[in-house]
Amino acid sequence: LNEATQGKPQALIYYFSDLQRHKIEQGLNLRDVTNASLEQVAGILLNRINTAERERSEKEARQKTLNDNRNKVGIITISYLHQLKDILINRMQGKMAIAMLPSNKIGNKEALLSQYAEQHSYYFNNSLPRGFIVLGMQVSDNASYQLLVSIHHYGYDDATLAIGAIFHTVKREEDNNTSTTTSLSTSPHIISIAEDDISSKEKNIKLFLEDTLSAMMAQIASEIN
Repeated sequence: LNEATQGKPQALIYYFSDLQRHKIEQGLNLRDVTNASLEQVAGILLNRINTAERERSEKEARQKTLNDNRNKVGIITISYLHQLKDILINRMQGKMAIAMLPSNKIGNKEALLSQYAEQHSYYFNNSLPRGFIVLGMQVSDNASYQLLVSIHHYGYDDATLAIGAIFHTVKREEDNNTSTTTSLSTSPHIISIAEDDISSKEKNIKLFLEDTLSAMMAQIASEIN
């Protein structure tokens, strides 16, 4: 630096040239980069580009698999809940109003889901996609019930889903028109969506939904005197 200030910059130029060469060697994992190794450097650079493109393609393919499978789980869940709803409507012979409800019928869904995950000892990752489905039932003007089914990610793994179920009971007192709400929940059904084909998961999803709805109906029956 002193020589450079005295009009002799060559040593400083050599220093920065060596420094830059060292950085290139580190970046390309070469022990010696010289003018004679240009073809080798170009070959390594090409390999790096090809590797980066392959990794990007694999990442995109994986993300597409996860998105497609998550959507398939949602379609299976919604479709089968509609089937179960129709079965119940026929079975109850008009004694109970049963219908799918907009998810906004239940407030604070995110907080409910966080509590649900904590209750069942896992982390609810609200930074990943999730969905909600609500099935409503009404026995009388003073008693209504909602089954909130949520499809969300289980913990930090973007390849693992949980199907959770929370059962709400809302009762209104005839004398003062106040209402009380109680909630019950069942353990979540855990699914891996990393595989290309998740058709084998459908049977267990349906069993989970049927068992959940059966538990809800049993709870309703226990509350009717």
